[in-house]
Amino acid sequence: MNAVTRTLTPRMVIGRSFNISLPIPKLQVFALLFVVLITSLSVVYAKDLNRRLFIDYQTASQVSTELNVTHSKLLLEASSLSAQARVQRIAAQRLSMQMPTASNIKVIDG
Repeated sequence: MNAVTRTLTPRMVIGRSFNISLPIPKLQVFALLFVVLITSLSVVYAKDLNRRLFIDYQTASQVSTELNVTHSKLLLEASSLSAQARVQRIAAQRLSMQMPTASNIKVIDG
């Protein structure tokens, strides 16, 4: 045991009362400090969330731009593949098809 504990008698310890009540101004200061702490943490959280959402927005914007470019390329390719002259050329070369002559065309009235 240390020297301070040996010099205290049980009567001295029992006779003392510890009052832990805080006066109102100190309580208000602690409450304000608590509110400031919570507010500052909220600001940090909001800034972090804003940063993450902005990064997600930028990523989605880049993906959207890439998809629009790909879509435009595919539309151009589809229009070139479905051109009438190309279809006729492939039908004649690969399938040995020919345009019908006037004598081969029959009109049916319904």
